[in-house]
Amino acid sequence: MLQTASSAEGLRLLAQGDLNGARAIFDTLIADKVDLAQANYGLGVIALQLRDPASARDHFEACLWHDSQHANALFQLGYIEKQSGNMDEAIHYWQRSVAANPNHMSAIRELDAIRAHHLPRDRNENVPVQDRPMVEGYDVYGMLKRNNTGVEGEMVRLLDEVQDMMVATRQGVKAFIGPFLMFWSLGVASALFLAGQRGGGPLALLALGAVFLVSVARILEIKCNKLDCDRYVVVQQKGVFATRSRNDHLWIMSHEPVHITRSLVNRLTNDGTLHLGERRYKGFFSGDELQTIQKSFAQLRLLMPTNREVLAAIGELKNMRTGDK
Repeated sequence: MLQTASSAEGLRLLAQGDLNGARAIFDTLIADKVDLAQANYGLGVIALQLRDPASARDHFEACLWHDSQHANALFQLGYIEKQSGNMDEAIHYWQRSVAANPNHMSAIRELDAIRAHHLPRDRNENVPVQDRPMVEGYDVYGMLKRNNTGVEGEMVRLLDEVQDMMVATRQGVKAFIGPFLMFWSLGVASALFLAGQRGGGPLALLALGAVFLVSVARILEIKCNKLDCDRYVVVQQKGVFATRSRNDHLWIMSHEPVHITRSLVNRLTNDGTLHLGERRYKGFFSGDELQTIQKSFAQLRLLMPTNREVLAAIGELKNMRTGDK
């Protein structure tokens, strides 16, 4: 367990851009002769980021010396050969990468691109098509799920955990008992006050009727409010007569301020409000679910994908969200 935790910590720091911190961890692992494959792989990635492909090659080959089926190291060696213009060698490494991990999407896409654009027709047969099931979902969630590293796997587990709580979840009326009681108390008090005035009887009935109609309308609005989640997209639908919806990306929302609020009445009815950045979800989750979601988002905030393809996709999502170019 210590080996996995140490190498995972190094990869996490590497993904966050802390090259010195990651290097220190990988150097320690090598000095202690612990998890040598992952340590050399991490140093190879650092060398690539420092634009030192020769050193990167040495580290990736050292990684393969300790783990000949390290799919990511094989892919990176193929990338180095591609940058050097040695496409035959690049194809060789990417084929080995896919053989080691049939779901390594970065290597698969490189091979697919070569088949489509780079290889002459009479050489297509030299790049055999892997016997693998059809892969669906070229989105962030799909990329996370197909990557075989520990960080991506943990992110998928956390996203699935939150998704299970958001699938077909309707807002509960009981979460609004406190506001309803206050509203009805003020309405009845106003009706009694009007009834005590001369000629105020009709006005008192009108006030009670208004309180009743507003309450019914509010209950209908609450019952029509629904949350759903498809792998990573949160969809909130609301509206009594005309339905409107809003989509949010679950992983991006997890990196915004997340907290929960529960009034005294909420605690009695085991409800509360989830705040995800500027979004407010009241009455959708029980107290235990609120705690679980908050904990899952706190863990997601600490994790950064290690796969280059996933990082690029998340960068595109953030640009779409903020309008950056």
